[in-house]
Amino acid sequence: MDGTFSDAMRDRFIRIIEYYGQDPYIIRSSSILEDGFGNAFAGKYESVFCVNRGSLDERLEEFEHAIKVVYASSMSMSALDYRKRRGLDKRDEQMALLR
Repeated sequence: MDGTFSDAMRDRFIRIIEYYGQDPYIIRSSSILEDGFGNAFAGKYESVFCVNRGSLDERLEEFEHAIKVVYASSMSMSALDYRKRRGLDKRDEQMALLR
């Protein structure tokens, strides 16, 4: 959660935020294991509702925080335990985000 994004990535985030204006959105996960056949990861990874109001800096901070929360949730005790019980703990979990 303490990580930072590169300036190039932040510029891309700003373009996304500006494109959609101040409409609310949800940042959610998508991964090979999560979306694969036979695995129900429902509730294991976070989805974050973003109000998307305020100054551009406030909206960018909210956007970045939501991304960090979703990525960090892939390492939650619940997600790790689920993957272990399903025999997926040795598999590479590649997460992406949907907006």
